[in-house]
Amino acid sequence: MKEVKFNYNLYWALPVTCIAGGMFITICCMTASFDAKTNPGPAFVMFLMCGLTGFMAFTLLRIIFKAFRGEPAIALTKEVFIANTQNLQIDWNDITNVAIRKTRATMLGISVSNPAKYFDTPMKKFLYKLNAVLTDDDWRINLDFVSGNNQYILEQIDAFRESGASAKRL
Repeated sequence: MKEVKFNYNLYWALPVTCIAGGMFITICCMTASFDAKTNPGPAFVMFLMCGLTGFMAFTLLRIIFKAFRGEPAIALTKEVFIANTQNLQIDWNDITNVAIRKTRATMLGISVSNPAKYFDTPMKKFLYKLNAVLTDDDWRINLDFVSGNNQYILEQIDAFRESGASAKRL
């Protein structure tokens, strides 16, 4: 099988990034208006909100920059599943389950046999542990940011998994 790529869906990413960036700027301005010496409670809450919206805006901007550079959101090769949204490259033989999960967003849930193999940074390990508290999947990819029919994406992933498993048996 030849390589299959699914690009980023900028119709979702651009407006959400603008909203997150606007929230970040608004909350930062509000945080600056609080006097932390006389009333530290609201200032701390605003600082925390500023950090969370800043992280969200940074993450979304990273997606937009990758899209403009031409990187695919998901790439399927003979050897690995590549999720540029998560900076992951997973061997097909390690993937135990792939499913579409419907929550507030449409997510692609991926389970692997040995997740620790893919922790090349402390941040990935932290995000994995945080995700483990919230879901049963090892990784989740937001399909709202990926162009293409979600069912078609899942079918292609299953086809590559099957060809990877049969190639290992040969």
